[in-house]
Amino acid sequence: MPMNLDAALQTFIAEARELLQDMEQALLRLESEPADAHCLAAVFRAAHTIKGSAGLFGLEPLVSFAHVLEDLLDRLRAGALPADRERVALLLACNDHLSALLEQVAVRRSAPTAALLAAEQPLRERLAASGGQAQPSAAAAPTHSASESRRWHVSVRFGQDTFRHGMDPLSFLRYLDGLGQREALALYDQALAEASPFDPESCYLGFDLRLQAACEATTLADAFGFVEGECQLAIFDLGSDAQGYAAWLEQLPPAHAQWLCAAMGEPWPLPQAAVPAMEPTVAAPPTATEQAAPARADADGRRAWVRVRADKLEALINLAGELITAGAGARLLAEAQGHEPMTEATVAVNALVEQLLEGALAMRMVPIGETFNRFHRTVRDVSQALGKDIELVVSGGDTELDKALVEQLGDPLMHLLRNAMDHGIEAPEVRLAAGKPARGRLHLAACHDAGNIVVELSDDGAGLDRSRILAKARERGLLGAAEPSDRELLAVIFEPGFSTAATVTNLSGRGVGMDVVKRNITSLRGSVELLSPAGQGTTVRIRLPLTLAMIDGLLVEAADSAYVIPLSMVHECMELAPAERSTLRNRGHVDLRGEVLPLVFLRDHFGLQGAAPRRENIVVIRAHGLKAGLVVDRLLGEYQTVIKPLGPLFSGVRGVSGSSVLGSGVVALILDVPALLKHLTECESTSFIPSSTFFQAV
Repeated sequence: MPMNLDAALQTFIAEARELLQDMEQALLRLESEPADAHCLAAVFRAAHTIKGSAGLFGLEPLVSFAHVLEDLLDRLRAGALPADRERVALLLACNDHLSALLEQVAVRRSAPTAALLAAEQPLRERLAASGGQAQPSAAAAPTHSASESRRWHVSVRFGQDTFRHGMDPLSFLRYLDGLGQREALALYDQALAEASPFDPESCYLGFDLRLQAACEATTLADAFGFVEGECQLAIFDLGSDAQGYAAWLEQLPPAHAQWLCAAMGEPWPLPQAAVPAMEPTVAAPPTATEQAAPARADADGRRAWVRVRADKLEALINLAGELITAGAGARLLAEAQGHEPMTEATVAVNALVEQLLEGALAMRMVPIGETFNRFHRTVRDVSQALGKDIELVVSGGDTELDKALVEQLGDPLMHLLRNAMDHGIEAPEVRLAAGKPARGRLHLAACHDAGNIVVELSDDGAGLDRSRILAKARERGLLGAAEPSDRELLAVIFEPGFSTAATVTNLSGRGVGMDVVKRNITSLRGSVELLSPAGQGTTVRIRLPLTLAMIDGLLVEAADSAYVIPLSMVHECMELAPAERSTLRNRGHVDLRGEVLPLVFLRDHFGLQGAAPRRENIVVIRAHGLKAGLVVDRLLGEYQTVIKPLGPLFSGVRGVSGSSVLGSGVVALILDVPALLKHLTECESTSFIPSSTFFQAV
């Protein structure tokens, strides 16, 4: 079953990556709070779980190194050693090495490279010098002394789908053998003999194991986590719960109980002396479906989650989008034929399909905090390299957005963080001289706002040097002699190759990065702006849509062509009187309750032909603090738009961010409102904006 084994291994890889991330976050907290026992326990549990699960798949390099690491963690957890900064730094390095081993032996399915082995040896030596074992023992050898050893009876009956899910019963036995000394083993194959018809892909096996091991019942139960809920599992401490074991035997069919006792070298029925009158320490045996599994689910929440491949979820979302388009077409057909019952039925179906799509999209929403938390390690390492003391404060981490956006947001945020640490936050002595605390502060925040997500990165540094930016911009010919506005001046920073750095460092100074950040954010239908009050630090504000798959829009028409305006950017709508049309076209703006509102005539910008209607409408749009009136022919109402890409041929068109297929089969272009407003700002000094200029590539 190579394919099924691959699926199980992929599950382990995904869980191990999550555990390593959790382990890193706990270590970073431990560095600032060395006495936090909860953090130490979390680190130990992560290393222990990775070691145990890796053992089931025979990933010995992972098991061996995790075992040595676990030994030091066990001593730290017991309070025998202090969790000082030096040891935490070592544990972070070990976490990195475990990640590298995971990618090599589990993802690439190959032996550790010479470089990995060379990097591992110094880590083992440092672990030994810090109080861990000098040399690793067997892959899963117990870390307790023999005096703490207990006699266990483990009984497991695997489910028929065990093979189909890629699991090998023998791997569980190998792992349990590694925990202690096997006393007896009985293979249960009665179900195999009784199978009719026999299915070669089904598992009919089980085993009973008598084990001498220094561990807890939860350790034994955790070994069966990958078949949780699919097997019958019973675990007994024969020293403290002999009565429970005897009661369990009595519940088995007599022939089965007699066979088991014979295999374990015990008489049947058990003599009364073997069942002492005592209160059992465990009232009932832990089973995969009753005790051990619920405790595990409560601890890490795995029972509440189902892993779904991203491509399958994407296919579901695409199909739901096509259903919306097809449903809208059916509704239009029913309306055209005047069939009222059919129209009502299609409306009901469309409402359900929209809920289906929203539910599918919600499945793709993830908390942005998962990305934010990764930056704690970056801030720690970079600040130490720069000789600065910088803390990262995160807020709004539970704010959710599309997973596709989260994945593409990581690199721009990483660059902004590095830039803020290198240029924004001053050295400790400079901060002290300015009356600031020596420790610098970065604040990464997220929140929802008007159907979008806003991500802000702020620092408490000296802020941007406007005179230096202005001089550099004029030197490069980016600004004229006229005094620019604050917005125009700060926008220069996003020009390709622009940099005010006096020296080039490993982090910044080459003029490559801020333009890439803006281009990446713009490609996500987002925007980025800078705010930097003099002497009060700098804030980078990123605004993104919640999802890349669909938007709520206002459907409008101009010259028989359909366009969609994102509803979150629509402020209000009003009718344009015929008598005012020529006047406003010449003037280029309208008086909106005492406010001068510049106008964008969609027909002129897109060069659309055809006679204008008797009455036109103004859609007041706003974005990035700018506002304008978009003049269109007709308002067709709100429309839930499934976004389709334009393709490479139209990827550079300004003012259009995508397309959507309406129920009638007509393709509607989705307007890029920020690009429209930017174009209007660039051309505001002219009385007429030629339509041909709008379709220039970015």
